[in-house]
Amino acid sequence: YMELDWHVRRGLELTNSQRTGDKRGSLLGVLDCTKTAMGARTLRSWVEVPLLATQDILRRLAAVRELTEDHVLRGELRAAMEGMGDIQRTITRTINMSANGRDLLSLALSCGRLPDIKKLLGRSRSHMLRGIASLDTLEDMREDILKVICDEPPIALDEGGIIRPGFSAEVDRLRSLRENGINLIGELERREQERTGIKRLKVGYNRVFGYYIDVPGSVPAEQLPSDYVRKQTLANHERYFTVELKSLEAELASAQENQFKLEQRLFGELRARTAAQISKVQSAAGAVSVLDALCSLAETAVRNHYVCPEVDDSDVI
Repeated sequence: YMELDWHVRRGLELTNSQRTGDKRGSLLGVLDCTKTAMGARTLRSWVEVPLLATQDILRRLAAVRELTEDHVLRGELRAAMEGMGDIQRTITRTINMSANGRDLLSLALSCGRLPDIKKLLGRSRSHMLRGIASLDTLEDMREDILKVICDEPPIALDEGGIIRPGFSAEVDRLRSLRENGINLIGELERREQERTGIKRLKVGYNRVFGYYIDVPGSVPAEQLPSDYVRKQTLANHERYFTVELKSLEAELASAQENQFKLEQRLFGELRARTAAQISKVQSAAGAVSVLDALCSLAETAVRNHYVCPEVDDSDVI
C-alpha cells in the first residue's frame, strides 16, 4: 500500500473536506454509496491506503468493470445488502460477551442475506467476485439463533422474554406459571370442590399465610380428605393447606426468578456457540464488506460516467 501521512490526506481531502471537515466534498464523499457500515469502512480504508501492486489494482478494477457492465447483477446485489446489520461489530460484541438478544437476532437476519448473495455471484467472472462467491452462508449458526431467540427480544438480559416459546419446555412451564398463576389457582379450586363435594370451598390468599383452602365451619372434619392440614381456625371458617397447594405456591413465588435465570443461562450458551464461529463470521463479513465497496465504486462510475483507467508497470502516463 502507499503510505500517506496525515498532512497529505488532509491536503488531498481524501476523506474529509478542509472547509467543513465533513465527508461531503471529499473523494470518499464522491465514491461512497455503500449499503452497509462494513462496506463503508472498507471503502474508506481503500481510499486512505491505495494499492501499489499493479496486479492487485487490475484485479480490483476487473471486479468493478464487471459490476459496472452488469446493471442487473449490481442492482440485485445492492438490494440484497440493503439494511444488513454490522456483522463485524456484532460478532465482536459477542466475543466480548456484551451482545444482547437483539444483537444476535440482527446477526441471524443479516446472515439470512448471504445465500442470496452467494447465488447471485454464481455467474460472476472476475477473480475477486468469484472469491467472494465462495463465502460461507452460516446457515447453521443462523438457524441456531432463530431457534432460540424470539422475534422481539428485550434489550436487557435479566428481564426474561428472550427465549422463543417452544425451545425450552422448562422456560415455557415457568412462563406459564408466571402468566397464568390465577388460572392455575382457579383450576385447583375447582378440582378440590369436585373432590370434596363442597361447593363453597374457596382457595384464598393473604400476605401472612399465603395461599389457603377456605372451608365453611359447618363442614365436619371427617368429610375432608386426609391430606388437608389445618392452618387457621376462624369464627365460621376453617383454613387448610395441602402439599399440592404449598408446592404450587412455592412455584409461583419462584417462577419469575427461575425463568429469568434459566433464560440467561440458555442465552449465554447460545452466545458462546455463536462466538465459537468467529472465524467463519469474520470471513463472511469481510467478503460482504469488499463486495459492498466494489458495488459502490461501480455505482459511482455509472452515475458519473467514469471510464476504467489503463494501469501497467510502465512510467508513462
